[in-house]
Amino acid sequence: IIFYSLIIAFFASCGTESQKNTKNVIRTEPFELHTAYKLYEPSSDSPELKIDISLTLVETGNKETDDNINRTIAWQLFERPVTDDSNNSIADACNKFVKNKREEYMELLPDYLNIKESEMPAVWFYNYYMISSEVEIGYKGYINYIIQQEEFTGGAHPSNTCSAYNFNPENGEEIVLEDILKENYE
Repeated sequence: IIFYSLIIAFFASCGTESQKNTKNVIRTEPFELHTAYKLYEPSSDSPELKIDISLTLVETGNKETDDNINRTIAWQLFERPVTDDSNNSIADACNKFVKNKREEYMELLPDYLNIKESEMPAVWFYNYYMISSEVEIGYKGYINYIIQQEEFTGGAHPSNTCSAYNFNPENGEEIVLEDILKENYE
């Protein structure tokens, strides 16, 4: 029992250097958007597009840092720039992204109507798009942002991607390999 107590105490006191030395404290703010669009409104059994977005927005207490991080995330996810303008927020970029996804989905309507008339199963018209994220303090206090995306547009299985981004906690600039690796080192 004493041996196990010592092992537990040892592991509980251990931590990575970043956990022990970090002065950075981040607060995260959830951003959620959950919606569904029927492909053919008059039909109650119409296939639909479901979109579930659960993002974690970073709040470090430094507006410039927060803006840089959240701007980068919005660009990576939605390929839309987010500026300091309050009318151009992550929510706006997300809403434009959802609008574009819906418009793309609605282009399937003629195909669906042709198949619907033939009474063939149309399971590939059930589409979904999901995004989730998490934020952690990593090595040397760097902010690690992980994004998981899953998209199903018909077929045998969905497409999955996982992306990781690292940010300088002082200014919110993205840390890339060139910032870490020595030049011309092979």
